[in-house]
Amino acid sequence: MAKSPSTIRLSADLKLGVNDHYISETVPNEGNATGMTISSIESEDKQSGEITGSSPLLLPSSRAEPYDALAMIYDRMMTHVDYGHWSRFIIELLMRHRLPEGDTAQLRVLEAACGTGTLALSLAGLALKVDAFDRSAAMIKEALRKSETTQNAPHFFVGTFDNFQANPPYDAAICLYDSINYLLEAKQVTRFLRQIAGALKPGGIFLFDICTELNSILHFNGRREREEGPGYRYQRVMRYKHANRIQENIFEIVYAGPPRRTITEHHRQKIYSLDEMRGFIASAGLTLVEELDGYEIKRPTSRSLRVHFVARKPLE
Repeated sequence: MAKSPSTIRLSADLKLGVNDHYISETVPNEGNATGMTISSIESEDKQSGEITGSSPLLLPSSRAEPYDALAMIYDRMMTHVDYGHWSRFIIELLMRHRLPEGDTAQLRVLEAACGTGTLALSLAGLALKVDAFDRSAAMIKEALRKSETTQNAPHFFVGTFDNFQANPPYDAAICLYDSINYLLEAKQVTRFLRQIAGALKPGGIFLFDICTELNSILHFNGRREREEGPGYRYQRVMRYKHANRIQENIFEIVYAGPPRRTITEHHRQKIYSLDEMRGFIASAGLTLVEELDGYEIKRPTSRSLRVHFVARKPLE
């Protein structure tokens, strides 16, 4: 029998504004991921009475491609990420494998799946020359807005994993925050890595990360999040399908408007093993030079939640 949701965290986040709040809950594990919809959970709330202070979402909702509706609130959702620390981590890795210490001037970097451009802007602030693309035009629109008054601003453009019009060659390329997990088939991963290899200089570095299966099992299965901010609120239902290793995240976002809108985004990611990723890197003609456990300079283990890979294009 399915258990009622139980609240496991309720906290105020002053970064999001005085009236913002965030709630994370567990939801029943029985049934498949697509069977647990946000509307059914909203119905459970009415019966259990465990969540208060939030009126029911407006249903039915319109559908959007991943991140097209989230773009306007994405930066608020990501306030927990220390992009400055991440930028320094990237620079440290590039220096370990390619650059003399402190030599970042004129270094050309390509970022795939750049989102709203926060990391690209941070890297540009460290004197790197950055080109950055994302599939979502809405995300790129936010990135361009944020870069309007920035010196050494990155060049932002719309592109997909299999079709991006970059300006090679690059000293390095990055694809972070488990973006590569959005490629659902092995052949898609290999094709993308080959395109990145083609955009790099000989000896160039490609840095990317993935989320592990353990991360999905521990933190993104049978869970629901709610957040409210000025003019919006959203719910996110998370399910991990072990049989085909697909992570599903369903967002339902309400914008106060006018006009008032409810929009649903269905995100699907493939969870690959470390051995699979090693095979993809080799198949793309790249050389794996390092694997890292999260943001630490140490090898991953069976308990790793996020793994960074550093691959190099061979010298010709």
